Amino acid sequence: MSLDFKEVFARHWRAYEARFGERIPDQHRRAAEAILACGTAALGGALYRCQDCGTYHFAYHSCNHRNCPLCGHHAGLDWAEKWKAKLIPDVPYHFITFTVPATLRRVFRSNQELCYKLLFQCSAQALQELAAMKKYLGASLGLLGVLHTWTRQLEYHPHLHYIVPQGGLTPDGAWVRAKDPDYFLPVRRLSIKMRILMQRAMNAEAPDLYKTIPRSVWRESWNTYSKPVGSGKHVIDYLSRYVSRTAIGKHAIVADDGQFVTIRYTESGSGQKKLLRLTGIEFIRRFLQHVLPKGFRRVRAYGWLSPAAHKRFARIQALLDWKPQPLPEQTREILCKRCEGVLEWLEHWHPSRPPPYYWPVAIPLAS
Repeated sequence: MSLDFKEVFARHWRAYEARFGERIPDQHRRAAEAILACGTAALGGALYRCQDCGTYHFAYHSCNHRNCPLCGHHAGLDWAEKWKAKLIPDVPYHFITFTVPATLRRVFRSNQELCYKLLFQCSAQALQELAAMKKYLGASLGLLGVLHTWTRQLEYHPHLHYIVPQGGLTPDGAWVRAKDPDYFLPVRRLSIKMRILMQRAMNAEAPDLYKTIPRSVWRESWNTYSKPVGSGKHVIDYLSRYVSRTAIGKHAIVADDGQFVTIRYTESGSGQKKLLRLTGIEFIRRFLQHVLPKGFRRVRAYGWLSPAAHKRFARIQALLDWKPQPLPEQTREILCKRCEGVLEWLEHWHPSRPPPYYWPVAIPLAS
């Protein structure tokens, strides 16, 4: 049996706030406030009526904060459908991951906006530069990258996932594919290039910070991983879990005795279910360290998949005689809890004014 994330978070938030006080970053505090208000009268709500039996229903508004484990399910599904429609048929895809070395993670954690930006820029550049070499592909790529910062135990572990087609546009505008569907870009060369680009970028954009990093760090290898993933559809489904939520699923908490929180996770490699027991304060600390800086985009597209590359993407479609299927219109009906008839929306209730007189007789949709 799982426990409600918001209740557990609320139970330990005051102790966390008392412990760290003014040291809590603004984005962490805003995330906490949104989570605590999510699905409560503090955000107002919506009133519905069943078209068949006339029963009233209500639902408090969600916070829709991108770090709330209770929100984002439908947004993730919509994101997945959008990007699946852009997967080119009959072209194999690779799943490529760049992992920040352990010796750099403290620097990343303390300088997230800068370091995450450089992580995206340098990894995309490394992929494009290698792919541009004729011995590998001789073409530019379309890249979709997603930033992921946590392990299954909620520890800080920043890394970038890319889904990459094994094909691209040559300088003269032709489409070319890699010869071997099971092999794409050399991982070792990709790792070395990533490290060199990151070192140069850090030195150029933040020289004072760069001087604090031991030179030995730049002799370490970046852990870069690549594997073929066929059509790429299941990878899009996997990545969709991270684009609108952060760190922990809403069903992962199994116990809370008021002092310790126990979460369930699947051990990487063995696939075994494990339990992790943390103090309430440590649980909140681990969760909040994955909240991104305000306005930072977790998902970025590069090359001919970037928002500014419509003409190049249209050229690929023409060359391959292919066009993405239009997305079906989403109609998610809400059903009556008494007769399963379709509910119609009546009005929104704003928390600044009293709820409608018929609100107390309405059935809560969340229960």
